[in-house]
Amino acid sequence: MRINKFLILICAGFFIFGLTLPAQSLTNKPLFETEFIKVVANEKFPEDLESEIFVGPKGSPYFSTEGTANRLKAVRLESMGTGPVVSMVQKEGETNSYILYLFTGNAEGFFDLNVDGIWDVKKTPTQNQKNFILFKGEWLAVDKIDGLLSKAPTAKSGDKQYLFQGAWKSAN
Repeated sequence: MRINKFLILICAGFFIFGLTLPAQSLTNKPLFETEFIKVVANEKFPEDLESEIFVGPKGSPYFSTEGTANRLKAVRLESMGTGPVVSMVQKEGETNSYILYLFTGNAEGFFDLNVDGIWDVKKTPTQNQKNFILFKGEWLAVDKIDGLLSKAPTAKSGDKQYLFQGAWKSAN
């Protein structure tokens, strides 16, 4: 859980750093560049928050953002290869509500639906993809999960239904 909060702080710090740089009308050119950091943004930055922040040599993980000046849609920490990707994505129809997700190098996915530092959903990359929800402190296999970006995600296992309201709860 500390790692989750640490990654969120790193992403937020670099995003805020990117916003404080002077906006210039540059297409695919850096706004800022030194030996170890480079910030590239859309020509309409900061109205269009599409940007990338590279830290370290080529091939190092990098940060990217999407959105507009009044609505940040997504912030990601990405790897240039098959490594992990950490993202915060805005929920549908909400302005200040996000989910956090992590895709590992082996394509396993973890989702924190309320950004409280606890993974609520796990998806595994098997031939018969398995979905799991954290139900009462245990991973419970479910057949289907819908609406991960919605206000009220749901899951189904056979005839049992579950609803996410800060934690997974039985809906029947």
